Amino acid sequence: MPPFGTKAAWYTSRIIASDGDSMLVTLVALVCNGQICLEKVVTNSEQSNISMMDCSVHAQLGIAEWLQSGPYRTWRLESYKCVLGKYTPKGQA
Repeated sequence: MPPFGTKAAWYTSRIIASDGDSMLVTLVALVCNGQICLEKVVTNSEQSNISMMDCSVHAQLGIAEWLQSGPYRTWRLESYKCVLGKYTPKGQA
């Protein structure tokens, strides 16, 4: 089940690699509480079947739902990015 509620508008179109496989897309949020900031993986295309286009267009909605339903609800969103491939947040490598 995707980490978002049913309101999130993720679609099934995907970027296709030259070998015919779908490419992994990862949505990453930078959340802050005071001076402490953390990069967190919100979802990826293996979990919620997002494409790069979906991520670019609907990321804010998905992050808002993720923030409301998780342990970071009191944190503020500083920024986010859509990344091709698997992503390891900074400081967790």
